[in-house]
Amino acid sequence: MVNGEWYPMIDYTYSEMLEGISDAQFDVACIGNTLTFAVNGKLMGEVNDQSIDRGDYGFFAGTFEAGGNTISFDNLMVKQP
Repeated sequence: MVNGEWYPMIDYTYSEMLEGISDAQFDVACIGNTLTFAVNGKLMGEVNDQSIDRGDYGFFAGTFEAGGNTISFDNLMVKQP
């Protein structure tokens, strides 16, 4: 979110690897201007963005069509590279 508006850094990309998944490790790294996103050690996306040089982090999770899902996060670790 920039100045109160959502702005996608990477467009939604379907992955069969996430179908039926019930437990996963998500890794997000922000080193310099490069952000990388991985699930269970597999790189899902990478983007270079020079427009944001500081800020906070947050989580958003949901489903498009299926309701009644529970999504939880635990063992959150935030560290400086």
